[in-house]
Amino acid sequence: MTPDRCDGIVLAAGAGTRYGMPKVLAEGGAWLGSAVHALRAGGCARVFVVLGATGPAHRLSNGSWVVSEESGIALPAGTRPVWARDWAVGVSASMRAGLAAAAAVPALESRRVGGDADPLLPATDAGSATDAAPSGRSGESLVFAVGNSSTGTSTVGITSAGNSREGNGGPAGFVAIMPVDTPDVGPEVVARVIAGARDSPSGLARAVFGRMPGHPVVLGRAHWAGVSAAAAGNSGAGTYLRQRADMVCVTCDDLATGMDQDYPTGGAR
Repeated sequence: MTPDRCDGIVLAAGAGTRYGMPKVLAEGGAWLGSAVHALRAGGCARVFVVLGATGPAHRLSNGSWVVSEESGIALPAGTRPVWARDWAVGVSASMRAGLAAAAAVPALESRRVGGDADPLLPATDAGSATDAAPSGRSGESLVFAVGNSSTGTSTVGITSAGNSREGNGGPAGFVAIMPVDTPDVGPEVVARVIAGARDSPSGLARAVFGRMPGHPVVLGRAHWAGVSAAAAGNSGAGTYLRQRADMVCVTCDDLATGMDQDYPTGGAR
């Protein structure tokens, strides 16, 4: 494990019912670009984008990715698309898929990736996880279809000590979680919360806006399996974090509102 490195996960799998479309498509992909930029410029080494309602990402002939063949909206260069097959279960499915991909990718990158299911990602039970990665060389973007369509409880590849598969290339010590629909949260917020998690004995921190919990949420590696197991329905890390008295609340009111944009008019919940 690389103790101080932080990777980022953008949760962008939902159908956006109240918004009228999947929010990963909002403003022609501007929200997606904003979330990826916030994570990268805020200190994240790798950024995973979890897709769902739009289907798996589509790879173009030049090697770049778009959110879906129909949308034509490009994924920011260098991001790693992840498909949560059971996205309709709720945010919990997206959280599990993102954490599983972050845990598995170092092992996958240690060898050439073929077009077939990779032996480093066997199903935890029948049909619980598959690797839909296209052929390519080590270091290229990968697409994962992770999750159990009936229970949504896959925790493939996640351990507190490091990646459980052979070929461990040094998984990150932290991961920063951002939804795609908080466009005013910028790199300064991300950097502040990452610093809070690194300085905390627990390795847990989240942004707080006006005394309300918000994003990003930063999770030390020791908590990934617990978060994945506790997530249920439309609750991601929140179920796990509510059980913890050692999470650091990082006030970010001076930097952003942190409000989720649920409606085209800009209304927030």
